[in-house]
Amino acid sequence: MNRQQKYFELFEYAQICWASYSTGFNVGMFGDKERQWGDINSEIAKQKINNKKTLPTYHQALSESQLFFLDKYNVGFDSKQADTFVNRYEILAFSQDDKTRFSATLFKDTKNDELILAIRGIDIFQINLSLWRATQAGFKIFRGKVPIAYYLSMLRFYDEHIRPIIAHQKIVVTGHSFGGYLAQLFALSYPSIVKKVYTFNAIGVTSNQTTDYTSKAVDVANVVTTQVTFDFSIYDSTIDEFKGINIDENIQKSIELKNGLLTFKDKSLKEQIPKYLQEEAILKEQNTYNIQTAKQGANLLYQEIQKAKMGDRVFVKVRLDGFLPHTMDTEVFTLNERMGEAVSTLIKYFPNSHNKLPKELQASIYQVYTTDAFDATAVMHYFGNHILATETIEVKLNLWKARIDFKDMIVKGKIEKLGLKGLKMASVVNWILVLISIEDICNELLKQSLVSNEVSTDYIDCSRCGWEFLPWKS
Repeated sequence: MNRQQKYFELFEYAQICWASYSTGFNVGMFGDKERQWGDINSEIAKQKINNKKTLPTYHQALSESQLFFLDKYNVGFDSKQADTFVNRYEILAFSQDDKTRFSATLFKDTKNDELILAIRGIDIFQINLSLWRATQAGFKIFRGKVPIAYYLSMLRFYDEHIRPIIAHQKIVVTGHSFGGYLAQLFALSYPSIVKKVYTFNAIGVTSNQTTDYTSKAVDVANVVTTQVTFDFSIYDSTIDEFKGINIDENIQKSIELKNGLLTFKDKSLKEQIPKYLQEEAILKEQNTYNIQTAKQGANLLYQEIQKAKMGDRVFVKVRLDGFLPHTMDTEVFTLNERMGEAVSTLIKYFPNSHNKLPKELQASIYQVYTTDAFDATAVMHYFGNHILATETIEVKLNLWKARIDFKDMIVKGKIEKLGLKGLKMASVVNWILVLISIEDICNELLKQSLVSNEVSTDYIDCSRCGWEFLPWKS
């Protein structure tokens, strides 16, 4: 594969990521004729009709867009681009969780029958309650944690909608920003079914120095909040804090409630259950837990175990001994055997995935990130480590924009005009948005696919006035 082919392939997957931001998709959409509305009997279509919302065509779902939070469907393809896309990619499955705002689309490339799972990132311009939930998830990610709600939504979408479609066929997984983060988790959870992974400006999944510092700062804040028995939902659980309990006949018959807490006929089962829910541990160790909270948690776990099916896996949060505010409920969820295995696989390989991948993951992994023309550090590189990539591709976005030099802000004794400093600060927002935008990434990859060789470029540097401009050709 030559340079042009490589960049055009990257463009095609980036374009699929861009398309995945649409809120107007429906299962079965394809082409611009009889299937342009998709399956009008699908749950998504019925929900739109019941809410008296217009069911858009595939073309409209990609091309009708306005500005920022006024966007109709969030994408904004031009008409020709939308025409080409709708006549090539068929939508086999689509999910949009209104509670978490998780969304993903399974596309079929009719050109080569390839199946592509595209996971949407967070749309920061959609101002609603879902944005707040997404922001909460973002805080967890920036601490090197896995947000449960998004992750479980992804597992359920795969298990209920994608798995029956793909049979034994391997798939390509791609995502932009937060979607790229989830794409990495998907590859670690289902390593044997992934053929290729493409991420664009993705947040890393494992901890680095920045996420460690962020996590410590949040932990300090959380100590303060728990002392007044208040629990911010922004600090709630992450997937690696849970223990899985395999459900069989023995555990269902052995576990009992005594004085509102858990006891066991088979003492060997004690190691599977968090201590703070066990009668013996709380009474023996004179634990400082809120007893009422422990009883509520014990009853919740007991009921979850009893109603689970044979082979299911019940996950319960494992808390450290210490103060337990009464507002912090025990968290429990049940997954079927397949999803439970996926969670266990993730927990097993997650911590060191930036150095070593599961043997089952025989996939090519491409990490694409952007810098500006002056090699400013990529924004998303600050947060976490990407899973071990086959190839990392840097894309420079050649746009006319100001760039702030943060050293100017910290050098003692340096005097700058307030107007210049304010102007430079104002440019930061634009600089970051351009660097992380999937649309700008797509456009630059398409431009690069037209270049046959590496081209040296001259720059204008006007550092004395605080501005640096992008390349130009004479």
